[in-house]
Amino acid sequence: MASSREPSPFDARAYFDNPDWIELALSRDHKPVTAAPFGASANSLGWKWDASSGIMLCYDIDSIPTGRQASKNLKCGISGCTLKTLFDRKFELERHMRTHDTGNFPCPVHGCERNTKPFTRPDKLGEHVKKVHGQK
Repeated sequence: MASSREPSPFDARAYFDNPDWIELALSRDHKPVTAAPFGASANSLGWKWDASSGIMLCYDIDSIPTGRQASKNLKCGISGCTLKTLFDRKFELERHMRTHDTGNFPCPVHGCERNTKPFTRPDKLGEHVKKVHGQK
């Protein structure tokens, strides 16, 4: 016997406990979330949703939603970031956000200015060593 209670958008267990869960899922309007679930504030979640533009501003790496988004709607929200690029994949935005951290990959060539200003990505260090110092 099917339950007469329709689950809330964030009550996933209720879908699977209900034998008619597939019909419930298919009958719902699939609209983007325009507010934080369960009354949580955007600050506690680490992101802010702009319903008018459809952009999710992520303030930290942990707040980036997993998986690929339907469109490029993820933006870096780290204070002082001037990048206007939008991302649709978590790893792309995460890689960008790590550029705001102090690098862990200094140039091994003595006297290079990148000894004191290390790279945040090992592949960029490799490109630098090849391009600037001619080493392989």
